[in-house]
Parts: sequence; structure tokens; C-alpha cells
Amino acid sequence: MLARRYRAAGQQRLAATSLAAGVLCAVGVATGGAPHGSLTLFAGVSIALLWAATAARLMTNQRLP
Repeated sequence: MLARRYRAAGQQRLAATSLAAGVLCAVGVATGGAPHGSLTLFAGVSIALLWAATAARLMTNQRLP
């Protein structure tokens, strides 16, 4: 969702980072049951949460549509 908003605003680098954070979160959740799954789940969700906080901060400063 953030990637679309950033892409529409012409922020290609932020859109790519948002997409990558979403994919890493999905991979972490999908591999949660595998050996060392708790580590990948933690890493994926942590990356997504950190990016969400950063993106929210950027959105309040840049006034995206």
C-alpha cells in the first residue's frame, strides 16, 4: 500500500524500499514454521515495523497524496 502511494508521488526509491520491506515480512511469516523459523519471523516483522515507522514519519513531512 505504501509502495503505491510513493510511486504515485514519484518517489521511486521509497516505493522500492516499501515493497522490499513488505516482501521480507511476508517471507518471515511464511517461513515461521521452518527450522530457525522464529528468527526469520522476528527479522521479517522487525524490518517491516521499522520501515512502517520510517515511512509514517516521511509521509507526515512530505504530505503525499
